[in-house]
Amino acid sequence: MNVDDLLEGDTDAIVCASDTLALGVCKRLADLGRTDIQVAGVGNNPMLRFMFPESTTVELGFREAGEKAAVQLISSISSPSATAVSHQVQRCRLIAAN
Repeated sequence: MNVDDLLEGDTDAIVCASDTLALGVCKRLADLGRTDIQVAGVGNNPMLRFMFPESTTVELGFREAGEKAAVQLISSISSPSATAVSHQVQRCRLIAAN
């Protein structure tokens, strides 16, 4: 499905599964001269926020989750007999349009 198929008279927003998709949607809307539709994505891609600062994104915290996983892995390798199950919750962050 392309952006043009989503545009109806009452379309207020388009929510994308990734910031890369949101970047394409923002570009197409800009080409059409449409400034009345809010676009949101997932991933906190710096390129999206740079080119289209009016967009919204969700940062899922993959970097922090990776750091925690690496620390846990190194700890497990360093002390194999002390292996413990660990449960961690990673916060996400909504980054709204300016």
